[in-house]
Amino acid sequence: IDSGWNNSTYRTSYLNASGNYPVGSTSFNWYIHDVSGNIDSCAVTVVVNDTIAPFITCPANATDSADVNFCYTVPLNIGTPSYGDDCTTATLSWVKTGATTGSGTGTVSGTFNVGLTNVKYIVEDEAGNRDSCSFTVRVVDVTDPEITIGCVSVSDTAAANNCYKI
Repeated sequence: IDSGWNNSTYRTSYLNASGNYPVGSTSFNWYIHDVSGNIDSCAVTVVVNDTIAPFITCPANATDSADVNFCYTVPLNIGTPSYGDDCTTATLSWVKTGATTGSGTGTVSGTFNVGLTNVKYIVEDEAGNRDSCSFTVRVVDVTDPEITIGCVSVSDTAAANNCYKI
């Protein structure tokens, strides 16, 4: 063998195919050349799998009050989660259970009913690895209850020589 080389775009040199390969499959060729001018090659595929879950940190639990005469609010004090992935893009979704139900993508938003709502964030990377965290949103009812009692005035007369009426 007179010489050898490779055509990997991630190589450290023509004689060394080591390098930082991305997640997925990368194909390249190794070539050898002998002193007689003969060249041979072989195909190589490097497969890199992402097995590391993304990370997520939830905001703190939140408490807010519904406006008077309303049974819901759009909380102003919900923090945003911190999330990401070391290899690929991570997507964020959420599920609300409890006093308010629903699901969606991105950061949680919208109205929350009076009571306690559990919010679960799920982060997923392109390889399908997941992580999650949860926090609560409490909406306090500040409207005083109203009570109406239907009272009827009643009067009656006791019979003669009786001091009471049944």
